[in-house]
Amino acid sequence: CLQELAAGDIDQVREATGLGHVHFIQMAIHPQDGRAFGVGILAQRPFIEADFITYAGDGDGTTLFDRTTPESKIATCRYAVARARLAIRGLDLRIATTHFPWTPDGGARDFQHHAVARLIAGLRGPPIVLTGDFNAPRGGPIFAELARVWTDCIPGEAKTSLDPVLHRAAPLELMVDGLFLSPHYRADDVRLHTGVSDHQAITARLSAMG
Repeated sequence: CLQELAAGDIDQVREATGLGHVHFIQMAIHPQDGRAFGVGILAQRPFIEADFITYAGDGDGTTLFDRTTPESKIATCRYAVARARLAIRGLDLRIATTHFPWTPDGGARDFQHHAVARLIAGLRGPPIVLTGDFNAPRGGPIFAELARVWTDCIPGEAKTSLDPVLHRAAPLELMVDGLFLSPHYRADDVRLHTGVSDHQAITARLSAMG
């Protein structure tokens, strides 16, 4: 599951990872280089199903992204959650990933409260593994809304998901990336990995409950 994935980099990522099947949802056009970007799910095996839900933003995916303010970002971006279903070793896996609207100080704004309500409404019910950059720190109201519906699987001793070297504002202790599970799934060996991007990568071993 990847966020801020440039469409033009997909083939390179596929080749480097060996994950040949891609579900990509475009969010906007980057203003500096004109590249389309969004969220993506890559897999070794074909998807049984793949779709997406738009839950915030006034952009249509082809809008030029205005990075001036949090409000201008909302106005020019399509905030979507990509969903895919896979069958892996007998596990019926329904996975989703998103890049949630940002605020500069990690504080919750009205548009974030509205967005998280629509995100939860769109995903609630079926089994789900929800991943993403939620741009809202653990301990705050947006993260808490998600944790009320799904289990937060990031280890409690982990204090930040921002890379201590690669993030432009590092070091910061903000856990803004998430791995949330419905009761149908279990996550073991959850780890965060530095040196990958400005945010740490999250890996886990997933299994079905019951």
